[in-house]
Amino acid sequence: MRPLLLLLLGCAPEPTPGQAPPPASLRLTVDPVTAGSPSALHLRGAAPGETVWFASTTSGFGTWCPPTFGGVCLGILPRVTTLGTAVADATGEATLPFTPPAAAANGRFGVQAAVQGSPIRVSNAVAVWFAPPGSDPQVDGDGDGVSRAGGDCDDGNAAIAPGLVDLVGDRRDADCDGVDGADHDSDGALAPSSGGADCDDDDPTVLPGAPELCDWRDNNCDSAVDEGLDDLDGSGVQDCKEVAVVVSYGFQAHDLTFWLCDDTLPTTRELQELDAVIAATGLSMVRIDEDVNLGVHPDQLAPYSAVLVHNGGWADPLRPGTVDALLAHPDKPLLFMGDDLGLLADRTATTYGRAELFELTHIAAFQHNGNEGFKGLGATLVNPDHPIAQGPFGGASSFAYAADLDHVALRGDGERVIFAKEQVGTPVVWAVEEATRRLAVVQPNVYNNNLCPVSDAAGLGAIEHTVQNALWWVRGQP
Repeated sequence: MRPLLLLLLGCAPEPTPGQAPPPASLRLTVDPVTAGSPSALHLRGAAPGETVWFASTTSGFGTWCPPTFGGVCLGILPRVTTLGTAVADATGEATLPFTPPAAAANGRFGVQAAVQGSPIRVSNAVAVWFAPPGSDPQVDGDGDGVSRAGGDCDDGNAAIAPGLVDLVGDRRDADCDGVDGADHDSDGALAPSSGGADCDDDDPTVLPGAPELCDWRDNNCDSAVDEGLDDLDGSGVQDCKEVAVVVSYGFQAHDLTFWLCDDTLPTTRELQELDAVIAATGLSMVRIDEDVNLGVHPDQLAPYSAVLVHNGGWADPLRPGTVDALLAHPDKPLLFMGDDLGLLADRTATTYGRAELFELTHIAAFQHNGNEGFKGLGATLVNPDHPIAQGPFGGASSFAYAADLDHVALRGDGERVIFAKEQVGTPVVWAVEEATRRLAVVQPNVYNNNLCPVSDAAGLGAIEHTVQNALWWVRGQP
């Protein structure tokens, strides 16, 4: 072996205390190694054509990261040598053949692979033992129940084998996972069982020093959840857990006393119900009312994880400022609600010359309320495999709807219809994976009627679950 040249991967500074490695996406394996016989290292997960560097240590295993790997490796000592390089094939696998000399029998070393980039991507570490010449990898040489072919990285030592307890600090990789200690998820942080501080050693995204994500979890193992995330609106709730609900001016304008139900006005009770539906997903609703003249400003939508535009079943046009605000955030998840959506898009175009709402909703043509011919129809499920239909909040095969759903024809640009209108089969709920975001449309109001709801609890629940699944899906969940 020749000394490793630091120019190979760049001379990076020593790791910052507490710095976390990225989740391991590169997986390194090694064929059983016999001194004096050919073997090979295999790195999977690279991009086709990428050059992979394989480097090793010859002095055991430690607990910090060599500068060679830019401070993002999995714990081998800094006295490293390069074994060689290989180019990943069309499947993303790079293979490096090597033959250790016969004189290296019973030697031990650790190996890792790295792909040059910004940052450098580093694989898991692997512990390797040079078996004596002539030994059979299928035979358990040390009597611990595991052969080299079965993963024993030192078949000459019965205290070393996969599955054994590996305590940190004894410079021994007792469980053959490539580090001194237990690291079940190969993220470089040791489990508490071996003296480490990884609070979830089955998830490589959770470890001390990891970035805190907006996922209701303690990603960095500091006993706090989602701390330090932006709260630009000062609500006390992280912006990434809030949904901007744009209430159209027309919806507000029809808050009339003759629509009272249980002494509650229609806008109030619809948004009360929607607030509860959103809250059941773990998110919070932020109500943003359209100004009669200015609409909504782009800055009002900027902080939030998704935007829901609600017309309440009224077809008064959106204001030009609101259209501009929606267009200003082409990567923000978007959900439309309201049963007069086709007419809303048409009136926005005819009143203000803003036809973009047709493009945003993927509507190509419409008949308002089905040209009055098919009023009051419900909807049936036509795409049970879509995540909105089979999401985590429940689903339904059909639902009744008391008010009037516009008949619409879609543009044919990747839309997937989830519910369709009874008898006529026109889309009622649809979803699109656009180039920069996910978008969904749920035409029914969640409350189901201008007056008191006429559906039973199951019918109302079906609409609520559809809205919840749609919101869950547009925000990027699988």
